[in-house]
Amino acid sequence: MFDNSQFFVSGASFYPHRINQSLRFNDDDNPYLERTMVTPTNNLKFTLAFWCKRANLSTSQMILSAGTSGVSYIQFQTDDTIKVRGSGNLEIETVMKFRDVGSWYHIVFAYDSAQSTDTDRVKLYVNGTEVTDFSPYTKPALNEAIVLNSAVVHHIGNYSFNENFDFDGYLAEMYFVDGQALTPSSFAETKNDIWVPKQTSISTFGNNGFHLTFSDSSDIGADSSGEGHNFTPNNFAASDVVNDSPTNNHSTLNSIQGAHGTTLSDGNLKVVVPDNKSVGSTIAPTSGKWYAEVTVNSADFVSVGVCEDGQEFGANLNASSKAYMYSYVGTVYKKGVSDTNPATFGATDKIGIFLDLDNNKLYFKKNNTGITTSEGQHVVGSTGISIDSGHGYYFAVTSNGNSADCSFNFGQSTFTYSPDGGHEALNTSNLADPSIDPNDDETPDQYFDTTTYTANNGTLSITTLEFQPDFVWIKSRSLDIAHAWFDVLRGTATAGSTNTAIASNRTDAQGNGNGVLSSFDSNGFTVAGGSSGSNPRNLVNKGTNTYVAWTWKAGGSGVTNNNGTGTSTVSASDESGFSLVKYTGNGSNQTLGHGLSSAPDAIWIKEINSTSGWMCYYSALGEGKFLSLHSTSAQSSSTAAFNNTAPTTSVFSVGGSNATNQSSQDYIAYCFYNVDGYQKIGLYEGNNSTDNAFVFTGFRPRFLMIKNVDSTGNWGMWDTARTTSNVAGSIQRADLSTVENTTSPNNDVDILSNGFKVRGNTGVSGDAVTYVYMAIAEQPFKYSNAR
Repeated sequence: MFDNSQFFVSGASFYPHRINQSLRFNDDDNPYLERTMVTPTNNLKFTLAFWCKRANLSTSQMILSAGTSGVSYIQFQTDDTIKVRGSGNLEIETVMKFRDVGSWYHIVFAYDSAQSTDTDRVKLYVNGTEVTDFSPYTKPALNEAIVLNSAVVHHIGNYSFNENFDFDGYLAEMYFVDGQALTPSSFAETKNDIWVPKQTSISTFGNNGFHLTFSDSSDIGADSSGEGHNFTPNNFAASDVVNDSPTNNHSTLNSIQGAHGTTLSDGNLKVVVPDNKSVGSTIAPTSGKWYAEVTVNSADFVSVGVCEDGQEFGANLNASSKAYMYSYVGTVYKKGVSDTNPATFGATDKIGIFLDLDNNKLYFKKNNTGITTSEGQHVVGSTGISIDSGHGYYFAVTSNGNSADCSFNFGQSTFTYSPDGGHEALNTSNLADPSIDPNDDETPDQYFDTTTYTANNGTLSITTLEFQPDFVWIKSRSLDIAHAWFDVLRGTATAGSTNTAIASNRTDAQGNGNGVLSSFDSNGFTVAGGSSGSNPRNLVNKGTNTYVAWTWKAGGSGVTNNNGTGTSTVSASDESGFSLVKYTGNGSNQTLGHGLSSAPDAIWIKEINSTSGWMCYYSALGEGKFLSLHSTSAQSSSTAAFNNTAPTTSVFSVGGSNATNQSSQDYIAYCFYNVDGYQKIGLYEGNNSTDNAFVFTGFRPRFLMIKNVDSTGNWGMWDTARTTSNVAGSIQRADLSTVENTTSPNNDVDILSNGFKVRGNTGVSGDAVTYVYMAIAEQPFKYSNAR
């Protein structure tokens, strides 16, 4: 029997029903579960529901198949879509791609060919939401039976026809209900914007129904429905029952880190690393104490350790200034500098990696004995390697020669050596609670959200938000027209009066466009017509055109802030790391209070009443650099814009630049700082391929903005309101007035449970080009669903 008692941890109270284990499918082993069904209760109606975490991608992988001729199945395709094939007419394939390996999907397939409306005969749901975009989309005929749920052999995990097309990943809590076409609410529910398992009330499973929990490693195919419909397991070991689950998601190695070049297996826990390649974990924590145990399968050229979350993979980490690696030859590389004191290691040795981000220390053990470096013999909690602060860290492996071969355990299975010093398994239950915590009934959409709407050519109230916004950024999706920014410090206007809009793609003063935001409302905002021009509502409400609005909550009406040498008016939300600051320039150096408790990581400044360009500070670029929101230009240097001074926890600085501090001119500043689990601003490096950078944010993004800082490039923006599934290909550009672009694959990204993956090969991914990004959360990773 699988024992998971050692893994129960705090934070479990969020889930109304807890799943404690899953079954790992390693496609190299040809694993599958087999059962021959009987005459069904109803051969026209059934439901399949399961939780799934993917490992290797881009191969044909069967989830459930039936028959040895005229086969029916549900499978992942080589393009990572889902295909359902019946033995007759039925053939549907999602446009949505399933390429998230960081968390769990919940998938429900309901079949009911007795429905008179053909679109009601097949239903596919992902995380509680019905999928409606299919290509091809061939529906079953009325009262058409398919081979699934008939009296033939059924396989879970490969193709029943020839035992090929093996599934690779993890399955949990699998239901099959014969004779009922159920909705996702029978199996799971929404809790504070997260799709979570629930205890089902299904009492009748039918002649072929089953419920597989995989809780007994000595009887893997046991049916828990009470019907006794057990499956025969093939090519599994007891160790394939692991405690990675939808309610306690564990780290694995990340098969979508850009150009990592490694070969992964055993649920992305075993890795073969070719020369000068590397791969890291799917989780990069920023705080806490963490333990990973590495079994060396082949000693040659293996180095294991940790690296900063800004590290680009696909290179030898031993030489990296962002990594700390322990090599098989008896060398520890600290930010690329070698320390030759440690012992060598070889095949079957177990390397313990202890990462203490609360004290910025790293410790290594070989077979439970601390290694010796120039600091002395490693003693967890005392003697070890000091690492740089202010970063998230991946666990990682690299090779500097022939293929390195090793296996990681992040706590999915029992550790050989129990970690000491308070270090824990790397799973979501052990992650710190996010600042905006669904377990405290707080959700990111109470502070930021994206909404779309269709104009009515008059006065229109948008009532889809969970908060009263203090900053609203509107862009027409279908008109070539300027952006429109409105905020509570500059105020609203009424139809027929001068509006308060400023535009990210323009340098002119506020009010020079057409369109009015007339009120910030308790659950949204109201837009109306502008004051002049032949198209007075263009910016916000023209005809029946479509619009997108990105909205932020700050602190309501402004308050006076005297923390700086100059006086500012501030509206701040410290919990979400965002503030609005209005101030008057003095023509020389001054500091302004920003109203936040942490130094801003991004500041966007615009002169309000005169023509002047945008000035954008990013902490990742440094205080002497700036970008211009209205321009494609690369980063430039200026000691005057921000007085060559980094912001502090209370103020930011401006110098003698007219763009930030002209005497007697009014300015508006938008300030943002990184908030774990909610907001992240940073850098990544592209590689000019479709297998490009993966960026760990610590949450599933709702909004994403990217800009090339090394050379010219647009400010691209993506969100999950305009593109509800992957690939996210609908891009707006902050520096352009153009309509939304939905056709260029060069700008594709995948928005994922733990960050984003760049898929385009030019627009956001030039080779060795650095990009700055800002992402804001839809779900914190501690609880997020795969996307």
